[in-house]
Amino acid sequence: MRRILSVIVMLSAVFQAGAKNGYQPHLDRLKMNYTAGVTLRIPIYDGGNRRSEKIIGQSRTAQADAAIRLLEKQVENEIVACYNDLHSCRTKIELLALQVKVAEEAYRQAEVNYREGAITNLELLTSSTNVTNTKLQLEQEKINYTLMYYQLMVAIGRTIIYP
Repeated sequence: MRRILSVIVMLSAVFQAGAKNGYQPHLDRLKMNYTAGVTLRIPIYDGGNRRSEKIIGQSRTAQADAAIRLLEKQVENEIVACYNDLHSCRTKIELLALQVKVAEEAYRQAEVNYREGAITNLELLTSSTNVTNTKLQLEQEKINYTLMYYQLMVAIGRTIIYP
């Protein structure tokens, strides 16, 4: 491995001039003063600073790459979770629609039994409540489905369009 030695030589010059009073014995007279200087700076040993800065830079680059990969994985996981939730809601809607049909059929049978005197009005009322609760659950799941759809669209970065 070949090492390249790079040396930064700094040369700077300074010149300042001005006037000042208050020197003894003539306090009121202005006296000119000036300063001039030249600085030459040649570093002989930097104590490994350049190597350390290079290692720190590589470490920060690796850290930024890892953060990007982590963010990509989080976005991917969010999209998959939203899709699975949406699919689950669709399945629940199908099951609840079937339950509504079953509850309505049970209510019709309860009405027939009530007219025939086989059940009480409390049992008919319970059957009616079951139909209402099942319909309510279906509507709640439809709302959940819409919310899950919107969450999926936001997760994939698309414009929200009603499903």
